[in-house]
Amino acid sequence: MLSIAERSAMRLDGDLVDLADSARHVDRLVSPADRLRSLRLPLAPVHIVSGLAAAWIHGAAPLPRTIDVATLRHRRADVPAGCRALIRRIALDTCLVVDGVRVTSPRRTAVDLLADDPYDEVARAAIRLLVDDVREVRWAIPGSGRSRIERSIARLDALALPPISRP
Repeated sequence: MLSIAERSAMRLDGDLVDLADSARHVDRLVSPADRLRSLRLPLAPVHIVSGLAAAWIHGAAPLPRTIDVATLRHRRADVPAGCRALIRRIALDTCLVVDGVRVTSPRRTAVDLLADDPYDEVARAAIRLLVDDVREVRWAIPGSGRSRIERSIARLDALALPPISRP
């Protein structure tokens, strides 16, 4: 049995996550439902988990510090404390239901990560894990918000380039 200090350090390092009344090593969370439960948030059917939190649930990214949640009613008051409220339209056919809560699909999550900030190495790695071919998400980029579309396409084109070989 680990001491409280050791468990706290492992949580801070991202090796342990809280799950129900206990903690589990991140390698032991094998299902999307386990990962969703590890968020320990009072999420309801009106919530849609997206961004890096959705990538975590799909097993494509580490547990993020900020959990992005959209609501069907687009009211910030409905988002649990500690979450970042997203005011955006998310079509329900681009969501999956995991343990009674809507989560953006892998493809929709990749599209959101292309447009969202911060766009860093974690987001790029998650996008590559979420879709087989990054070029397949070009058609799924939302048709509103010109700067968002242009930013997403530029980032997508950079991801689709073959890696530079170094001597």
